[in-house]
Amino acid sequence: MLDPRLFRTELDFVTAQLARRNFAFDAEGYIALETRRKDVQIKTPRVTKSTQQQCQSHWTSQSERRRCTTADESGRCTRR
Repeated sequence: MLDPRLFRTELDFVTAQLARRNFAFDAEGYIALETRRKDVQIKTPRVTKSTQQQCQSHWTSQSERRRCTTADESGRCTRR
């Protein structure tokens, strides 16, 4: 069984062991994929937070418009 942690910490060892079994492992390709994975893992919480803030802002403004009985033609509430 292949251990992902071993790939991240001992890539040279894993490559040598796979080569011993006549398996050509693309270590550079793996490193490139691992770098992309880390970038995505870092960006995901930021994107999620940004999306949640945008949704909250949208729904807050929507509920404000529904509560307002004196909206102008653009939909903004004129009484504040």
